[in-house]
Amino acid sequence: MTLSLKKPITLLTFAVTSLLSLPGFAAGVSFSEDFSGGVLPEDRFEVQAVGESAVSVADGWVRMTAVAADEAVVNTRLRLVGQTDYFEADVLVSSETISSGTGRGRVQMAGILYNDTATGVSGDFTGDVWAGISLGKDYDDSLWIFACLERSDDADFEEMSSLLFNEAGNECVHLAPPLQPEFDKPVTMRIELDRESGKVLFSVNDETIEYIINTPIFKSANESKEIKARREGGAGTTVIYVDNIKTAENPDAEYASNETESGGTEVDSGDDAASSSVGAAGPGVFLLAFLYWLRRRISRLSA
Repeated sequence: MTLSLKKPITLLTFAVTSLLSLPGFAAGVSFSEDFSGGVLPEDRFEVQAVGESAVSVADGWVRMTAVAADEAVVNTRLRLVGQTDYFEADVLVSSETISSGTGRGRVQMAGILYNDTATGVSGDFTGDVWAGISLGKDYDDSLWIFACLERSDDADFEEMSSLLFNEAGNECVHLAPPLQPEFDKPVTMRIELDRESGKVLFSVNDETIEYIINTPIFKSANESKEIKARREGGAGTTVIYVDNIKTAENPDAEYASNETESGGTEVDSGDDAASSSVGAAGPGVFLLAFLYWLRRRISRLSA
């Protein structure tokens, strides 16, 4: 009796598709991009720009503009394709922003890092934790830098609770001073989620802020990372530049390590995460086991 491989291969395709569609199982990415090719790689980045705002590449830098005709808030986004717990880039606010009109402008590195309640459902932000570092120009053309960490208390991210406070008890933590930002001078921003140690790290150059997580850490179905140019509070144009984006501290080494590992699924850390592992990663474990069995079965049928 001869068995056809068509059915097993169809099952394999279905299993892979099902695995990748589970919350928390979007493809992880590990790369370093210096834009020396003069283009935005479509497999790594998505662009969101409205009106006259634009994103382009020149001289190894990404130039992003957010153009506002009035006091409306305008965001131009360079969004990462895929998931990562490490996000780093060199950014600057151009002096072009000063002469372009009134209002405030900023460059912001931000994203949803994890969920503190459960794996969740795409589109429902309840329990999602968002982190951001902003470098911006105020109305008087002074520059500021601050880091924020916020939790969504509802499904639409309209009700929020701040998690990061300064010594005075105010929301967010400023890094200038001690940093002294300047127009046209790059700084290196980094946001990192350390799941094993239960920490979120915010870094600008050599200054680092550490937040200790006191909740479970689950994969968010809405995980995202982006760099954006923002204009608000008055007509004008915000101009920023971005370069040397990394999704791992040492992308080449991490890629080599992943190539040699045998596989497996990581369960999120946290005080209660282990007891909730079935909800967070259980389906993936079963699918991985099924994929392993199916691969062996296909090998035998094709022998």
